[in-house]
Amino acid sequence: MTKPLSYHTTLDSLIKDRIRSAREKNKILLADHKCDILVIGHGSSDRSARTAFVHTVNKLKPDFRSVTFCFLELDEPRIANGIEKIISSNPNTLIIVPYFLHKGAHIKNDVVKDINSALANYNLENIQVYITEHFGVDPKLVKLVLERAKEAEEKVGRK
Repeated sequence: MTKPLSYHTTLDSLIKDRIRSAREKNKILLADHKCDILVIGHGSSDRSARTAFVHTVNKLKPDFRSVTFCFLELDEPRIANGIEKIISSNPNTLIIVPYFLHKGAHIKNDVVKDINSALANYNLENIQVYITEHFGVDPKLVKLVLERAKEAEEKVGRK
């Protein structure tokens, strides 16, 4: 069995890559330290999954004005609560990062629906809101999976 991907620096690097791509695509000129970030995870009843997710999100905090997290389901705070928290800090630019691997039903429907429903409660006249791409099959993630597989293989003595 391999070590989990949790806690590996590749994960916070992927989040930063998605933020960077959204900034370039949308021509966001505001410096990172003036942008607010909301990272949306799936949620889990497993407390260690939450701990790993929060650890990764917290590693972003030095680079941005504020960084908040929330979950689609199974844990708190939910998307509406995460948006409420970040909107209360009067952001100029809010970048929302879906921390999901696949573009399945959650990304295509649920996450977007919950984001739009929550944002509808606020006057966003002075706030620019952007949603990044999910992780997808990123070369960095593939490399990490292969690295973990090699570690497991070496552990059992196959080289």
